[in-house]
Amino acid sequence: MDRVLRAEVLDAGFAAPALFDPVAVLEEHLAVGWEYAVDLVLDAPLEAVAVRVPPALGRLEALDGDRCRLVGSTGNPWWYAEQLAALPVPFRVIGGPELRHTVKVIGERLLAAAEDQESRSGGREAADSVDGNGTRTEQR
Repeated sequence: MDRVLRAEVLDAGFAAPALFDPVAVLEEHLAVGWEYAVDLVLDAPLEAVAVRVPPALGRLEALDGDRCRLVGSTGNPWWYAEQLAALPVPFRVIGGPELRHTVKVIGERLLAAAEDQESRSGGREAADSVDGNGTRTEQR
């Protein structure tokens, strides 16, 4: 819409399709057409992942009862990798060398931060557990 130079009102009317959700359609389109391809396998059922993955990240499809696939594109692999890091499920990048690179760099940064914290704690490592809602509970 930012490139519309003029608009003209027409006599013809328009009826939106039944059950048309303009926000959902916009979100679906935000996940495609960018310069960097995204293709992932998530090690969780589609139903569990669908509530945590916004449509703007891509299209989810079930692979089997325990895994699903996320396909889309992004203009910013760093932002996309950060969104993936927040997911409470394991995943693998199977397509998109730019995303694979950024996931690796961010993963290494997170691992280094954890190692740094462990060395400062004097060897007292916390045992974490994650409940079904993705909430982390630290136990010492």
